[in-house]
Formats: sequence, C-alpha cells, structure tokens
Amino acid sequence: MKISSGATANATGAAMSMHHGIPWNTRRMFTTPGIASFTVPDGIKIMRALVWGGGGSGGDGPYSGGGGGGGFTEHVWAVKPGDMIDMIIASGGARLGTASTPGNPGGTSSLIHNNLILSSTGGAGGNYNMPNTYADGGKGFGGMITANGGKGGRTALASNNYAKSGGGSAGSWLGDGGAGGDTGDATSGVNQHGGGGGIGGKGGKGGIGEYYHGSGGGVWGPGNTTKSGSNGANGGNGYEGGKGAYYIDSAHFGPGEDGLSQDWWDIYEINGKGGGASPACSTGLAPGNGGPGAGGGAAQGSGGNGGILGGGAGNNNVNAGDGGIAGGGGATANISGAYPGSKGGDGMIILYF
Repeated sequence: MKISSGATANATGAAMSMHHGIPWNTRRMFTTPGIASFTVPDGIKIMRALVWGGGGSGGDGPYSGGGGGGGFTEHVWAVKPGDMIDMIIASGGARLGTASTPGNPGGTSSLIHNNLILSSTGGAGGNYNMPNTYADGGKGFGGMITANGGKGGRTALASNNYAKSGGGSAGSWLGDGGAGGDTGDATSGVNQHGGGGGIGGKGGKGGIGEYYHGSGGGVWGPGNTTKSGSNGANGGNGYEGGKGAYYIDSAHFGPGEDGLSQDWWDIYEINGKGGGASPACSTGLAPGNGGPGAGGGAAQGSGGNGGILGGGAGNNNVNAGDGGIAGGGGATANISGAYPGSKGGDGMIILYF
C-alpha cells in the first residue's frame, strides 16, 4: 500500500517500508523554509532523516546558466522518547528582479540532535556573462549517505541571448544529481534551451544541441533533444518520459506532456518521468513539467518546472522553469526586464520513524 506525499502515516500502523534493515511506519515532511522542531514520540528508539539543501535560481542574460541542485544527506541513529530534534529548512534561490544578473544560491538545511549534525548546502546560482561554465550543486555532510546536487547546465560558448541551460537536480540516494541540459556548442544566435536534470546515479541530463530544445531528464534516464520542426522531444525515462509537444495543423497544437506523477511514501519509490519539450522556434507549444524526481521540458514560449528534486528548464526571454523541491531553476534572458526568471526549489527534511 502507498499513500500520497501529503500524508504522514498509514491508516493501519503497519510498516510501510524497510530500509537499513528497519521498518518505518510514520513520516513527517518539513518543506516550509525556516526553523522547525520535532519531539521524539513515545516508543521510538531509532529514526531516519533525509536532508536536502535549496536549489539555486537560474542566471539571466548572455552566457547564463541554470542553477545547481541542493546537496543531500541521509542518516539513521538512536534516539530517546521526548528528545528534541532541531531543524532549519533552507530557502531556494530567489527569482531575479533585474536583467543581466547571476542567479541566487540556495540555502543550507540542517538537523541537530545532541552531538549529531546533518547538513546539506544549497546549489549555486546560475552564472551570468561567464562562457563555458556551470553552477555547482550543493553538498551533503554528516550522514551515512551523502551526495552532491547536480550542476546547472553549461553556459553558451559565445554571447548568445537565445541559448539557455536547465537547472540541476538535487542529490539523492541514487548518487549525485543529474546536470541540467546545456546549450550545445553553437557560437551564434540560435534557439537552444536545455531541459532540467533528473535524479540518478548516472545523472538524467536534459537534452542539448544547436536549434534544439531539450526535454526533462527522468529518474535514471537522460532527456532527449528536438531539432526545429513539427514535433518536440519526449521526456527522459522514469517509467517513460512525457510526450513532446507536436504540430497538428496551423490552428491546432498539442502541448508537451507532464511527466506522470505517482503516489509515494518512501523516497526510494520516486521514479518520475521527464517533461516533454516543444519544437524549437515555436512559441505556441507549452512544454511538460517533470514528474517526481524528474526535470521539466524546454520550449520557446516557457520552461517546464521540475518535479520534486528535479531541475527546471531554460528559456529565452520568457520565464524559465522553476526547480522542484531542492532542484535548480532554469536560466532565462530577461532582456527587457519584464520577466523575473526562475526560482530554485526550497530545501526539505523528511523524518521516518
């Protein structure tokens, strides 16, 4: 039996998952930035914590890149009923208020209990006016498992307001987060928008290429690319990627599919699909958003948002995709100052007991 991500316990009290050789019955999720605390309930002698830092927001303007994903750490340790656990949940990198600006970094999430300190730093903000570079992901510290957030997609090789990269995914139990899709190797003004990265030990990377829009990377699966034409690229595999946007006729357009969501209780169950991309140079087709763990697809008219832990897609001169929780935001070109760009996803702490 699975229950939705908004729930905190199953109805029967039966064990919902078995990880680290221990059955976990109840979950508490902390996703609102700020200070929080938790009192260990009666009868609980061991706990498990998963801690993510915030994602960086995307850069804006020439040579701009996506934000890095938040770092990750996981730990299991002994507790006593009545113990107080203190937490700080990070904010993601804020949207930019002006054009031609680097993105803002994500904050650090922390958990403190007696001598135990778990900490995950935020991803760097996307670069601006720095060719052939990328924003680093955050790092995890103090736990049995640690992983770095995915890097924001590489910036353009030459000044190019039409080439924007995607945000990196958060680190996870699968390893370092997937990098955001980059802008290929073009050196002139072409439409290139990288999809958001998805989680996975090998990195689900958004699509790249000249005259291409990249789809979102799925869990374990890289995003795809699409050349200028009538059909968009399908999203990267989780179970499968969302379908790319497509041309029907001059009056009808089909949007990119969102990566399908699924109910999950334990974080290990996340296996979302990447969002589909639109055809390059088409402003009439919306991309898809990423499912859990996956990145959003790219388009000329907007950028798809990342699902939880996934990165947002890059976009030119219209809002880029936001990072999901702990995911990096996509880059944009806010040439006129009319568009605020993307936001990095806020951090998160999950307690299992």
